Formats: sequence, structure tokens, C-alpha cells
Amino acid sequence: MADWTIIKITETVETDDNNNFVRTRLVRYRVGTHGPFQLKIPADGFTADKLRGLLDAEAAEIKGSETGG
Repeated sequence: MADWTIIKITETVETDDNNNFVRTRLVRYRVGTHGPFQLKIPADGFTADKLRGLLDAEAAEIKGSETGG
């Protein structure tokens, strides 16, 4: 079971270095009792599986830093 909880996902539009519009997703989440944290992910190719993998990796890093690992 995941130790993270998604609070909110918001789609935004920003400009890149060439002034092209780029859609991104801002994902606010918690890891256990820590957070909220935020990830910015390109909307192109955004899938639930990709998000799960990113959040699992983030959670492992946060929990590792909590124990000094």
C-alpha cells in the first residue's frame, strides 16, 4: 500500500524557453504525516502509472531522509 496521498491535481499552462505554451500538471501530495509536497509533471504522456511511479520514488526518498538513509 502506498504511503502517499494525493491532495489535488491542477493543470496549468506555462511557457518554455522558446515562448511555446506547455501544459503541466501540478500534483500536491503528502507522504505519511509529512507535506504537502508538489510535483510538476508535463501533461503530455501523463498517466496514472507514471504518476504512481514518481510518487513511490518521492515517498521513498522522503522516508529515507527522515531516517537518515
